Amino acid sequence: MSENMAKEINKLLRETLIDEQRYFTEHVKQTNLTSQQARTIGYIDKHPGAIQRDVADAFKRRGASISNMLKNLERDGYIERKRSPTNDRTKVLYITEKGKQVITEVDDIFKAIEEKLVENMDDLEVSKLLTLLKKIKFTD
Repeated sequence: MSENMAKEINKLLRETLIDEQRYFTEHVKQTNLTSQQARTIGYIDKHPGAIQRDVADAFKRRGASISNMLKNLERDGYIERKRSPTNDRTKVLYITEKGKQVITEVDDIFKAIEEKLVENMDDLEVSKLLTLLKKIKFTD
């Protein structure tokens, strides 16, 4: 494969991610959430009682960046941290009512993004793309 082809793949993947983030930002202005914050709220909603490490592992992020994001989500009233019943040093994460209110809206936006990603492909093309993307996925 030529170096130019690899560069083009990289460019297209980056542009797709930027387009997704732009679409999300345009459609969720009233909450002032980033797509990463929204995905984190969604994760906590689906995994009540998760700990910070779980979130960091799920999104392949460093503990410090997750910690700051969780502090902001807690400050803004989307999540709450409670002391673990089994370990006083551990805080478990739960979604608040305010967080639950944005989940449906955010899920609808992510569904629209996902539909947009595949709108010009048939099922076979989508299947082939998935296979190819799995081949280039970085491993830990």
